[in-house]
Formats: sequence, structure tokens, C-alpha cells
Amino acid sequence: MASPWWNRKGLEALDGRLQVIGRDAETLAREHGTPLYVFDASRMEIKLRNLQSALERAGVRHRVLYAFKANRQPAILARLREMEDVGIDILAMLNAGGYGPSMASEHCSRPHAGCLVLST
Repeated sequence: MASPWWNRKGLEALDGRLQVIGRDAETLAREHGTPLYVFDASRMEIKLRNLQSALERAGVRHRVLYAFKANRQPAILARLREMEDVGIDILAMLNAGGYGPSMASEHCSRPHAGCLVLST
């Protein structure tokens, strides 16, 4: 039998049970309640590194910024802080709050060449 399309390391069926990052999904749901969103910080870091590597290989000047509005979980933000070369874009949140680019302290407050906003 072929694997489901979504099957990958960290998200797989094992003996008919969904495994998320090596843990049984039902057990996680029972322990933490539902709805439950499980983020694989290691996978996120790998994907960010892959993006950076591709941009470097292409000779594209860049700075990767994580869209703060995409996920504000402290553990995710802490992991991003550990990746010293990944920044955070908060402009969308400022705009939603009625603040404009002139009120932002992030130097990438307006889209321009070399500024990439990464949203998950």
C-alpha cells in the first residue's frame, strides 16, 4: 500500500496511528485538549535554512523575516531568536492596529529589493 500524500518524517502513520514528531496524536490531544496545533520547530528551522541556502546559491541579496502575525507562540519566537540571521516582520500587525510604517522601528517597514517577508 502506498503512503498517504502527507506522510513525511515527523508526520506519519505507524501501526494505524498518527504520529506527530514521534508522539501519538491521540495521546497529545487527550493530554492537551482540542483543537491542538503542533509545530515542529526543527522542521521550521530546516525550511528556513533551505530558503536561505537557495537564495544564497542564486546570488540573491536577502534577509529572511518571519511574519510575526503568522504565529506568536513564545517557543517559536525563541527558536527564531536562536537563528541569529532570521528577523521578524511586525509591520502587518502595526497596520492592523492603525499604525503606519512611520511608527515602525524595523528597518524593513516598506517592501524593497532585498527584503523578504516569510510567512508560514
